[in-house]
Amino acid sequence: MFQTLGAAIGPVLVAWVLARFTGTFDESIESSAGPDQVRVQLPTFAGFHGSFAIRVLWTPALGVLASFLRNYHFAEASAPATRGRPKALPVPPRFVE
Repeated sequence: MFQTLGAAIGPVLVAWVLARFTGTFDESIESSAGPDQVRVQLPTFAGFHGSFAIRVLWTPALGVLASFLRNYHFAEASAPATRGRPKALPVPPRFVE
């Protein structure tokens, strides 16, 4: 669950943080007309530090959240049915090839 959530939210969050902390830099390039100066806008170190800080803060928080999640386990197929809500998921049958 956290892997899917992180894959969906992580790149968007990092892109947002890096876009907030940008700086304008002068870069020299070589072209057929000779050397030229180009201004580029790139993320600064503060952006990378900010994205790392978010990760450092979220990791323990999500670890605590994960400790409260219910751990589902499979019961044997021969286990008797329980009344009301079952406590475990049934094991699917195995087919012999």
